[in-house]
Amino acid sequence: MSQRRFFRIATGAIQCFLAVLVLIQASPVFAHVEIQPLFLGKWVITANDANYFISLAPDGSYSNSSELIMLEPPQAGIYTFDGFTDGVQINDVTVSIAEPLDYGSSTFLMDDFQVIYPPTSTGGEVTIEFGARARTSGDGNNYGDGLYTGVLTVEIHL
Repeated sequence: MSQRRFFRIATGAIQCFLAVLVLIQASPVFAHVEIQPLFLGKWVITANDANYFISLAPDGSYSNSSELIMLEPPQAGIYTFDGFTDGVQINDVTVSIAEPLDYGSSTFLMDDFQVIYPPTSTGGEVTIEFGARARTSGDGNNYGDGLYTGVLTVEIHL
């Protein structure tokens, strides 16, 4: 039977922060180290009449719709989790949005999470790299200046 570990990560369209660690089953204490926070960049949104995007790969490469003008480039998230048994098999890692990216009444849609992870833990640690796509709502409303935050869930399937 597969085991799952859940970790919650707060994220933002401007900046991302590692937050509360949530475990679904009784297990050793897990800790995390934020090597490089997921950062979707700083952008000027010139139009919101369609779903315009910022797409960030785990290797740090990115693309964006021409309606978004970059002020500061994005960077992929790199996080290390420890407390695993050395050499434990990692069957899958998934990242999903638990709370949407928002600020005031504006929200970004987030999807297309891409994750890189090792097949086994080394020294009881697992380092995960990931990127995602953020899209504007396309509802015609303006996005206000500010830090857009949300919460991501990281599931590690053993």
